[in-house]
Amino acid sequence: MFTIRQILVRMRRGDRDREIARSRLMGRKKLGVLRNQAAQHGWLDPQQPLPDDCALAILQQHRQQAVPTQCVSTLKDHEEQIAKWAAEGIQGTTIHAALVRNHGYTGSYSSVRRVLLRVAPVKAPDATMRLIFAPGEAAQVDFGAGPAMIDPVTGEIRKTWFFVMTLCWSRHQYAEIVWNQTTMTWLACHRHAFKWFGGVPGRIIIDFGRIDIYRGLARSLGVEPSYRRAQLWKDLKERIHDLMDHKQVLPVWIIDEAQNLPPEFFRDSPAFLNFAFDSRSLLTAWLVGHPHLAQTLDRVPYAARASRIQVRIRLAPVLERERFAALILHALKSAGCQHTLLSDSGLELLRQASKGFPRQAGNILHTALRLAVPKGLNHLPDDLLQAAIEALR
Repeated sequence: MFTIRQILVRMRRGDRDREIARSRLMGRKKLGVLRNQAAQHGWLDPQQPLPDDCALAILQQHRQQAVPTQCVSTLKDHEEQIAKWAAEGIQGTTIHAALVRNHGYTGSYSSVRRVLLRVAPVKAPDATMRLIFAPGEAAQVDFGAGPAMIDPVTGEIRKTWFFVMTLCWSRHQYAEIVWNQTTMTWLACHRHAFKWFGGVPGRIIIDFGRIDIYRGLARSLGVEPSYRRAQLWKDLKERIHDLMDHKQVLPVWIIDEAQNLPPEFFRDSPAFLNFAFDSRSLLTAWLVGHPHLAQTLDRVPYAARASRIQVRIRLAPVLERERFAALILHALKSAGCQHTLLSDSGLELLRQASKGFPRQAGNILHTALRLAVPKGLNHLPDDLLQAAIEALR
């Protein structure tokens, strides 16, 4: 608005369009259109007041000219879908591939990129926070790729790795070049760093990534996890094949709180499961998480992961009195309870307070049991349940 108002002042002063365009306020073609519209509204008269922002906004809407047919984007019919994908954080190359695959689009990626520049939402900058540590409180460690070096024993050129430990307060670093990322090397590097620094920090902060999830699976299967992903996957698959071929054991991999998994895990896991896993049932994976997990799996970048899902189960709260009572009594019996712990009114109180969510009911029961122990009670009266409910609010 300020620019248009400045142009109008210069037009009132008698400046020609060529002179105004030379100052780079607006091109000559647009200046001609603006001059004609300003003349129609009487804004070029120095005796009249300049238009307000509302009038200039209306003028800008009227100034939009019809786009020639040859300039209409071939993606005009898909702009709404592209905007939706962009809002979900899907990359432009993935959007272009989806348009080609699902809609028969024959245009180039450049067309998709131009649409994204126009319809993609403006993202706020990532918020950052400065981490403050006391001297000796913590150290950060990680492996990084090192240079290729000649093995002094074999004379061959081998890949190396950097082990780096950084003290969080002083930022002093210890770095060591190693030949591998095995657990023995990892522990030895820690000992060397502690000796170099002359002490041990209060805690070690390890860079956590998607590969750590596979390391946890390896330990569960009795495999010494490698710090190289390719070797780690190879060892895991050999172990899984051995369990199935020689022991007829089908591993079940349960990942709780799966909604917090890094996005890279959902993109990598199909590759991990693709080594003969499509032809044989060698591993069953359960992803357990909040409802947000289902929304993540339905996104376009994770289509390969979603196509391998055989069963989806969404647990709803148990609201019916009979089912809720049966659930609680079964849980108590499974925990070893041999007598009646709750009255009918206590079960109803628990159902209403937990709103039928088993986890909430479990938290209330756990708190009530803790309150009952000092009192020597072998049951949970209603007033004790009420006290547990109040304590959790």
